Amino acid sequence: MSLDVLLADERAEARKEGCRQGRREGKAEGKLEAQRIGVKNSFKMCANLISLMIGLCRS
Repeated sequence: MSLDVLLADERAEARKEGCRQGRREGKAEGKLEAQRIGVKNSFKMCANLISLMIGLCRS
């Protein structure tokens, strides 16, 4: 094999590995973002429940 073919093959392999790594990182970031949104929604729900309880106690 010539040097050009070896270099092209090596570049293609590096590109594939970069895509795989990017996908893994993207999935991890997506999961973290989903967890953040879930926690944020839980806090909002708790705040709404507390304000509802306060409203019921006042009336």
